[in-house]
Amino acid sequence: MKIRAGMFLAAILFSSLALASETVGSVYGKAVTAADIDLSAPIDPTVQFDGRDSAQWQLMRRIMTTFGQPIVERFIREKKIRATRDEITKFKNNFRKRTERNVASADESSAADLPDEMARMFIVTWKTERELHRVYGGRVIFQQAGPEALDARRRLFEDAEKKGDITFADAGVRHLFYYYANMSHTFIDEKALERPWFFEEVQ
Repeated sequence: MKIRAGMFLAAILFSSLALASETVGSVYGKAVTAADIDLSAPIDPTVQFDGRDSAQWQLMRRIMTTFGQPIVERFIREKKIRATRDEITKFKNNFRKRTERNVASADESSAADLPDEMARMFIVTWKTERELHRVYGGRVIFQQAGPEALDARRRLFEDAEKKGDITFADAGVRHLFYYYANMSHTFIDEKALERPWFFEEVQ
């Protein structure tokens, strides 16, 4: 009985190791394995995504980051997207004003000392979404951090896949990679991408 149990456990371990080393795709010619996205079980490409499943959410995020982030980063480099010194200063000034207005006991020094890197992150993210939409068009959705060019990002990835910059050897992984664009979202006017909230004048 112990021998059978040991063989069973060994079979499970072997199966797990085999899955971990399995190539599920590539990004710019570099292989992506199941271990790289922490994939522990096959994904059924016919199953609908359940937003209440936190484990599935995390897996989708890992897949989108691993395959999608290098594509977006190259887009940012090619379009020379950056935050200017004036934009960073304006962001920080508006942040301070909003803090003073919304919090009666605001600590002015902490608002003034907002790191440049945080301001730069917000600005570059906004410019990236705006440029994606200008290039690819499509629907725009609401996100707490700012408008997101939903269809444009998907089209960027589809172009990358056509060029072979990203490839998928696993249909389930590809299914989750693109699934976010097909989920239920709150759509907003595309004009929201042209003027971010953090550049609006604060009275």
